[in-house]
Amino acid sequence: TQPTHNPSFETPPPDRGSSFSGSFHQAPPAQEPHYAPRAEEHPPPTTTVPSVTPVAPDVKIPKSIRGDGKVGLLRMTIFEARGLLSTDFLSSTADPYCMVILEHQKHKTKKVRKTLNPCWEDTFQLYVGDPNSTIILEVFDYKGIRSDDFMGKVELHAAKLPLDTPVDKWYKLEPKRMGGRVGGEIHIKFLLTY
Repeated sequence: TQPTHNPSFETPPPDRGSSFSGSFHQAPPAQEPHYAPRAEEHPPPTTTVPSVTPVAPDVKIPKSIRGDGKVGLLRMTIFEARGLLSTDFLSSTADPYCMVILEHQKHKTKKVRKTLNPCWEDTFQLYVGDPNSTIILEVFDYKGIRSDDFMGKVELHAAKLPLDTPVDKWYKLEPKRMGGRVGGEIHIKFLLTY
């Protein structure tokens, strides 16, 4: 007996001529992960200096002892002196110059030969780390190979100087010790800022 032929159970042959007509969407290419640039690490500033003329490489800015970390800038011009007393009993003139000292900083004007009324007109920048420090101006008579002779001094206390206010003034020269022989005065101009 031959099996009964049932067409409904036959598997239709594959249609080799047909093609897939639906739309095909290609996935976008994978993108490389984006990393935010790493912020550079900088140590917190310890002192703040007013923005002025660039600091010379050999100038060491003092560390501030103020609570806000600010360093004061003192711009000073030493104009002239008058009425100085000669330190040499054999001469009625001198070769004066002025030295400015603040904390560890020292600046010196040019020397002017054979006069008791020198004109220097030299300008310096000094930095105030300690607001209780003292600015010392000392006038000397240049002696070459010998020690220079002291001619008088002025002391200015940084804490007593006005801020952001130019001062243009003559100051009387004082002796190193009471009773010392000095004379004359010095003309300076300065401005202290923080």
